[in-house]
Amino acid sequence: MPKVHVIIPTHNRKALAEMCLEHVFAQTAIDSMSITIVDDGSTDGTALILAEKFSAARVIEGDGNLWWTGAVAKALDTLWPEFAPGDFFLLVNDDTLLHPDTVEALVETSERCQRAGVAPIALDAASGQAISTGWAPGSGPILNDLDKLDAAMAEHDGLYQVQALFGRCSLFPVEILHSVRNYDAAAFPHYYGDVDFCLRAGKEGFRFFATNATSIEVVELQAATGVHFTFRQGPQDFPAVLENMTSIRSIENVPLTWHYMRRHFPGRAGPTPRPSPGAASASGVPSTRPRPQTPAATGHAGTDPERNRSSGAGRVAAETHSPARTETFGASVRSRVLPLLLHRPRRLPPRTVGAAAMTSFHHSRQVSIAA
Repeated sequence: MPKVHVIIPTHNRKALAEMCLEHVFAQTAIDSMSITIVDDGSTDGTALILAEKFSAARVIEGDGNLWWTGAVAKALDTLWPEFAPGDFFLLVNDDTLLHPDTVEALVETSERCQRAGVAPIALDAASGQAISTGWAPGSGPILNDLDKLDAAMAEHDGLYQVQALFGRCSLFPVEILHSVRNYDAAAFPHYYGDVDFCLRAGKEGFRFFATNATSIEVVELQAATGVHFTFRQGPQDFPAVLENMTSIRSIENVPLTWHYMRRHFPGRAGPTPRPSPGAASASGVPSTRPRPQTPAATGHAGTDPERNRSSGAGRVAAETHSPARTETFGASVRSRVLPLLLHRPRRLPPRTVGAAAMTSFHHSRQVSIAA
């Protein structure tokens, strides 16, 4: 069996990370696997658990500012010299529980599909309801409904083709990196990083599938996963509205969403705003990022309520941002967004703005992305 390099980002989710790793080390394919955990500055005892219980895993330490995409990008930067033709890398979120045959089944499915990217069916650990592991236009009602997904897969030999796979559990051939380089943490610090990677790879001819060959369970406590989950519960005050529009932890972050739409769906992104100094390119991966040497192609219940690393998409690269980017990002966004809001007070009644305020915005995107 080809070697599979497993990458697991985590931040202050000791109990979840421990449970996730227990399932990873119980894989039938464990002898063909290497496990790398990116511990992004956890302060809850995660490092101790990793050292005492999972000493066979490699640990890459972050400073607390990697976020999801940055954790994945740093791991790939570290692992690149070890990749060999025919290898795979597998992204696993720390709130994901793999079945014993998950890795083996994903590799077999990928090779059957000419080394396509693949993801399993995902089920909510508490309710048993389907949770999407990928995205394609109009796929939401199918990927989030187990009966509809089973019916769709029955017509295509257990597969459902998508345009992108989410970070919760997705397997890729290492040669995909030769075509699209790394995850673009500079443009998408937390959300959109997983989807952006796949959409760029799709333009290079790579294909992606969800498969019923295996399944996973997701311990998804949404309140700890992203700002937008709380925002959607009902009317919010003005600070909550602003946070939802500007926080790295929100999939509805306006500047990041605009960059994503501008890159992949330019006809729907609207006019180009005035660029700010040091901003990442909206039309492609920053050109300052060096192209890595890769093998030749062969065909988060978070204990920290302020952050979470397990919902797909984190880092802002040094090439395009200053070391103080975490502090300056929100301030720079607010300096552009806040004046626009304050000049139209009648459109934002105080303390009554809720999820409905974003309805037309989501309708225009026509993109459903599950965190």
